[in-house]
Amino acid sequence: LHDALPIFLVKAAPQARLACALAAFAGLRAGEVRGLRWSDLDLKGNTLTVRRALTRGAATTPKSGDQRVIPIATPLRLLLEAAESSRSSPWAPVATTAFGKLWGESGLNQSFKRAQRRAGRSGLCFHDLRHFFVTELFRKGVGAPAVQRLAGHAELSTTQRYADMTANDLRAAIALLGNDGATGEASN
Repeated sequence: LHDALPIFLVKAAPQARLACALAAFAGLRAGEVRGLRWSDLDLKGNTLTVRRALTRGAATTPKSGDQRVIPIATPLRLLLEAAESSRSSPWAPVATTAFGKLWGESGLNQSFKRAQRRAGRSGLCFHDLRHFFVTELFRKGVGAPAVQRLAGHAELSTTQRYADMTANDLRAAIALLGNDGATGEASN
């Protein structure tokens, strides 16, 4: 997923692209994407506030029970600015279908799967974009408490399970200790 994310954004339908970017660059869950309103965005302050989730048509608090403020990453900001001109009111949903309706429970996942097929990939679901978010923050050197807070995880152990580290990540970590030749193989 990590190398393929930009192709998924390119291959996603325009309406799904914003929803995918909210998951990949702000860590929103599918229900939080559905619950995000334009009034939750502060483009001048460059933040979005996750206040609610929509699950089975009902508004609830985010899964952690707390709202959270997330700085807006540049790739997401560009998509939000492009979509802002079509908003109907401050209370309108940010990410909608091509028909201007809220995404259904399975709609985001189906749209993401179609983008995968167009990109020649398979096997991922919409929720994997949150894994991308967490993993990329860790790869960029962000500390675990900050990643936990941005992802809206109540427990740090949950955040740690989201990090999809590869052998290359482990080699890069050891290289920070000055062992640039670390390969993970035993030497004599």
